[in-house]
Amino acid sequence: MALALLATFFVALARAQSRAELSAAEARKIGVEAVVYGFPLVVMDATMHVSTNVPKPQPNAHAPVNQFGNMLRYPSASDHTAVRMAIDTLYSWA
Repeated sequence: MALALLATFFVALARAQSRAELSAAEARKIGVEAVVYGFPLVVMDATMHVSTNVPKPQPNAHAPVNQFGNMLRYPSASDHTAVRMAIDTLYSWA
């Protein structure tokens, strides 16, 4: 996924450069758009890999792909599996 995002960024950059030199403002705009679009995708992909990279379902709701993981206890405030997890919610993921 990150590779596709980089490819999209470089295609947009190549198009901008092919018609003329890229100004600093245009480069900044392209960079901001790439981060706004791509960062949530990268975070979600990383969260998925962390949550599914286990051999069997765990008590912290981590489970392999296509298996349910149920959280048996409320997560602590130090749990950063998912960005800004609500600490008063029991989660189940599949």
